[in-house]
Amino acid sequence: MGDLECSRLSVLAVARLLEDLDFDRHLDLLRRTYRRRRNAMLEALAEHLPAGCVFTEPGGGMFVWVELPAGMDGERLLERTLAERKIAFVPAAAFADPADRAAPRNAARLSFSRLEPEALREAVADFATCI
Repeated sequence: MGDLECSRLSVLAVARLLEDLDFDRHLDLLRRTYRRRRNAMLEALAEHLPAGCVFTEPGGGMFVWVELPAGMDGERLLERTLAERKIAFVPAAAFADPADRAAPRNAARLSFSRLEPEALREAVADFATCI
C-alpha cells in the first residue's frame, strides 16, 4: 500500500509527536471526560424530559438518540430550540430518506461532546422546556 498524498516531513512530524505523547494516558483522559459528559446528559434527560420521551444510553460515540412524543416534529422543535434557547441538535429527518413519508420525524440526536457537565445539564433542561 502506498500513499501519494502525505509529505514525508508531515509523516515524520506526526511520528515524532506520537513517540513523545503518552497515548494511553491521553486516551484515559478522553474516556473519563466524555464519560462524565455522557452521564451528565443522561441524568439530565431522565430528570427533565416530559412523558412520551425515551432515550438511548450509548456505549460508544458522543450522541444520545431521543424519541420525542408521538406526533412531534423534530425539525420544528429544532427551529424552536434555536430561536428560544440557542440549542442545536440533529432532527431525525436528517437520517431518513426524503422520499419515505413514513420515516419517523419525532426524534433528535443530541451530542454531549462539546459542553462540560454543568452546561449540559442546563442545555438539557432548556431543551426539555421547549418540548
